[in-house]
Amino acid sequence: MGELSVKDTRISDLLAAIGTLILGIGAFVLSSSLPTAKIGLGSGGFPRVIGFCLILLGAIQMVFTCMKGFRNVQVQLDWATIRPIAATAAIAFLYVGLLRQAGFLLLTPLLLFSVMMLFGYRKYLSAAIISIVTSVVIYVLFSKVFMIFLPECRWF
Repeated sequence: MGELSVKDTRISDLLAAIGTLILGIGAFVLSSSLPTAKIGLGSGGFPRVIGFCLILLGAIQMVFTCMKGFRNVQVQLDWATIRPIAATAAIAFLYVGLLRQAGFLLLTPLLLFSVMMLFGYRKYLSAAIISIVTSVVIYVLFSKVFMIFLPECRWF
């Protein structure tokens, strides 16, 4: 009679909206220290635009979800469902925080591989190849086609 679980779309949508908002705010704030270009987005402008879009979409989703109402709701959170989402958010914050020093090509394959493992993908070699190839393709696309230079590693 009024009970909802994480599998109910209202709770899932609300949690996704909150997570999207938090991720967007984190991306926007943490990317503010990245360099900006005089022309175009640059390596600092692009994550800020993405962060702003995440904030906007999270807010829209939250408003529409709340408009559905939550009368007589009893939430039963399932840690097995929430754990990968929380871990992904933590990894994303760490990624944005380290991006300026570690660089795109070093961190992005690690991010992609980690997220695949968190959500149950267990073909390790395939995950590694997908992570590396995807990162290189994105890097080449941005640096050669869009002329948006992504952060380079400063450690080596």
